Amino acid sequence: MTVAPEHRHKTQRRSSSRTQTGVVLCAALLTIAGSGCASDQSTRGTTTVPAARGTIAPSSVRPGPTTDERRTLTLVPASGSRPTHESVGETVRIIQDRLQGLGIDGSEVTPSGTTISVHLPHLGDAEHDAIENTILSTGEFTFHHVLADLGPEAPANADTDHELRDYHPGSQIVSGDGSRFLLGPELFDGTVLSSAEAKMNDLNDEWEVDVEVDDRQMSEVNDAFNECYRGADVCPPIRTGGDGDRRGAIAMVLDGEVVSAPTVNAVDLPRSPNGFVIVGTFTRESANALALAIRFGALPIAYVEKRS
Repeated sequence: MTVAPEHRHKTQRRSSSRTQTGVVLCAALLTIAGSGCASDQSTRGTTTVPAARGTIAPSSVRPGPTTDERRTLTLVPASGSRPTHESVGETVRIIQDRLQGLGIDGSEVTPSGTTISVHLPHLGDAEHDAIENTILSTGEFTFHHVLADLGPEAPANADTDHELRDYHPGSQIVSGDGSRFLLGPELFDGTVLSSAEAKMNDLNDEWEVDVEVDDRQMSEVNDAFNECYRGADVCPPIRTGGDGDRRGAIAMVLDGEVVSAPTVNAVDLPRSPNGFVIVGTFTRESANALALAIRFGALPIAYVEKRS
């Protein structure tokens, strides 16, 4: 269904029977049904929401009472990483930005060679784990044309996967959102987005992520999305769109997992505001983690926690 601007505040609740995270992009002039959300494929619905803009909503994670007691995460480069002085410094900056975005006061991030120590205020185990997941997320966010939706019942098969990739040079098979997808090469990364905000939708009490496309990248983003609307060879029609015609889909991949593979149902993203909203079964923490990854960029190298 293509949503006219005056209908942006109408909301249709998603079916409670959904067991997999279904992420849907919605925009004033572009309503995109999330993977599996096409009317002929699933009972999962869509949600249209207003595209408010602002800063990232603080996480529910908050420091405990003021105390000298601190918890420290000791981070070391993951196996295969090749850290440099510059990449370590950039990693420290991004982790600091993520902690600030989460509203964590009293934290400190200090490098020592290639090791990074993250000193946190006293937190409970659950809060500590949530922060650790956000810190350690590489945050690599990319867009791809969907060449095929292999479906939730398509188990990994080395021979079949190899044949598919040979037939589509530069393609990759990526799982997520309850399915497996054959994706084309990377179109662009999260740097085409100029802002990201995690916020609560007051109409349905669900968390979502507002994103805005950089004006300088709008033409490139529209070209990629419009190829899916037309069903071009690089983005073949794979689902029935909201208008009843077969349309292609765009996949968004975060750290090697498809978080959304929406069907493109209209031409061009709106110019004002020039963005869209990612909605789904987010918690406050997971919505903030996605927004922070988009806003502050990917870590230049992967880190893991050093366990004693």
